[in-house]
Amino acid sequence: APSASDAAITIARWLRDKHDVGVLFEKNTRRADLTRFGDFHEASDAPVVDLCVTLGGDGTVLHAASLFPDDAPLPPVLPFAAGSLGFLTPFSTNAFEDTLSRILGQSPGDETALHCTLHSRKRCRWELASSAGDGAAPPRVTNVLNEVAVMNVVGGSGMSIEVPRTPPIGDFAAAWRSGLASLFLHVDGQYVACMRGDGLLVATGTGSTAYALAAGGPCVSPSVPCTLVVPVSPHTLSCRPLV
Repeated sequence: APSASDAAITIARWLRDKHDVGVLFEKNTRRADLTRFGDFHEASDAPVVDLCVTLGGDGTVLHAASLFPDDAPLPPVLPFAAGSLGFLTPFSTNAFEDTLSRILGQSPGDETALHCTLHSRKRCRWELASSAGDGAAPPRVTNVLNEVAVMNVVGGSGMSIEVPRTPPIGDFAAAWRSGLASLFLHVDGQYVACMRGDGLLVATGTGSTAYALAAGGPCVSPSVPCTLVVPVSPHTLSCRPLV
């Protein structure tokens, strides 16, 4: 949105001119009037970034998290609201000077200092059995901030497993496979239920306000150490979200 782009330029110039802070922009956000700022390169710049500022909605925050390696610590993210959905964006661009000044000029014990909210990235290990019957493919391991979605979509025999680093809702809007998916859910080796429907979401507290919310799941604070299991369009009255 033009308002978010204009605010980004204003904030970047303020950081550079008032506080002598080096500012890097993601390549996809670059404009002709940003030539005096550098480009963010994931491989070389990710380890030295001290603060990540986002302007947008929750999707922008999650996208920022995807720019850093899975196994590397994510720097603090300061999310300014400039999008349509903002569960994770509590700061207003109209007060960016006050907000950033509290971060850049704070001292130990300062009562006006901003506090960080920890959002956990869970590690997911998943295996997909081969349709040819020759065993399972090598397991894949990834870190998940939002959710893992097991969806019944066209693209091969059997189920298609999506492990998004950001919430690409459009990816799931492809042609659906006909018929219901039957998913057998086990927790710690114990059978829980057979869920029949279009798919299944396994979400974190942070992801509870994203795809899981649209599928009828509850809102959960990111500070709650839990996992959500949310069926997508279940075809049974007993198949409901679990926390």
